[in-house]
Amino acid sequence: MLRVQVPRARPGRIARTAAAMLALVLVAAACGGDEASDDTVATTVMAEATTTTSATTTTSAPPTTHDHDHDDEDDHHEHEDDEDEHEDDHHEHEDDEHEHEDDEHEHEHEDDAAAPPSVEDATGAMVTLEAPAVRVVCLTGLCVDTMFVLGVKPVAANDLLHRDPAYWGPDENEIGPVSGSFFEPSLEDIAAANPDIVIGLGGVHDGLRAALESIAPLFIVNPVGVEGMLAHVVEIGILLGMEHEAEDAVAAFESRLEQYVAGVTTKRSVMVVYGSDVNIGADTVCTPAVDALAHAAVYAPEFSGCDIHQPFPSFSVEQLLGIDPDVIFVQTYGFGPTPPEPVSEQLVDHVIWRELVAVQNGEVHEVDFFIWGTSRGINGTNFVLDEAMPKIYPEDFPAPLP
Repeated sequence: MLRVQVPRARPGRIARTAAAMLALVLVAAACGGDEASDDTVATTVMAEATTTTSATTTTSAPPTTHDHDHDDEDDHHEHEDDEDEHEDDHHEHEDDEHEHEDDEHEHEHEDDAAAPPSVEDATGAMVTLEAPAVRVVCLTGLCVDTMFVLGVKPVAANDLLHRDPAYWGPDENEIGPVSGSFFEPSLEDIAAANPDIVIGLGGVHDGLRAALESIAPLFIVNPVGVEGMLAHVVEIGILLGMEHEAEDAVAAFESRLEQYVAGVTTKRSVMVVYGSDVNIGADTVCTPAVDALAHAAVYAPEFSGCDIHQPFPSFSVEQLLGIDPDVIFVQTYGFGPTPPEPVSEQLVDHVIWRELVAVQNGEVHEVDFFIWGTSRGINGTNFVLDEAMPKIYPEDFPAPLP
């Protein structure tokens, strides 16, 4: 606020002016008007009056110290008033800025809350939901794994991974079954679960999109390696309205993998194979769990690249001998009611198998194919690391990381 100060005549100055005027009149009277004319008196009186009322000109009779102190105090108080008003204006401006920032944050929050979840799936299709999904049907173990990591049970699933002790356990009975085969799940069972979204595997369930259109959106997943797995978890988090929880899970896994890698003294060579005595295959780093192991161990170069269309190339015992790794992990596949004989036992009399260094040193380990081969998520990959690292590096990791 701009203030204009109007000069004020002080009482002491007025008194002195009156006395001076009276003295001049008396002098004029004593001189008989010859030496001091009426014009001289008037001019002198006017000059004194002008000097008395001026804010800048010094009077012929200077003000006393007491008068000067009062002037300074008045000016000081007026200056303080100006500063107080300036501070008030500054605080009002800051309050306006804070209110503006609050309005912006509220507006951003409203936009986030109002925006429907929308994510592009592995086929390039954009899947948009009216609201975050609550009821999820899993057609792949990867979906079960990610839901477990996010702490949400799917309403139905077409395999039994969710009953594994590494997940909800054998007594879990809230997740409904989806009958039919892995490749052709029952549409009736899916519809009966009343899902908000159905999550299927790329290259297997792509063709179900049209058939599921009247039931729920289909979201196809097919992550490649650790990086793809972590991106997938965030995508599902967005669809469930749990992006922050998904990001926390990703950060925790990355930290844990880094601890395993940092704890290795000298890297050893590893291979992960699967199959039977007549049909053996090799896992590549396309599989997130194998990719995680490849971060902490030496994996055969020919299986360290990943062609998404051929994640499981043909393989033979002869090729395995050409690699001759220090440690071999074997997944024995079996889908019947009777568990199959472990591959390592089926091959015990195989001439080439017996020449492998890992076989001779007793470092061939049968592992659970259900988790190693089908989970492909954070929980399953952590399970693989916890099982494999103490076997590969018993001195560095006598026990899994906590």
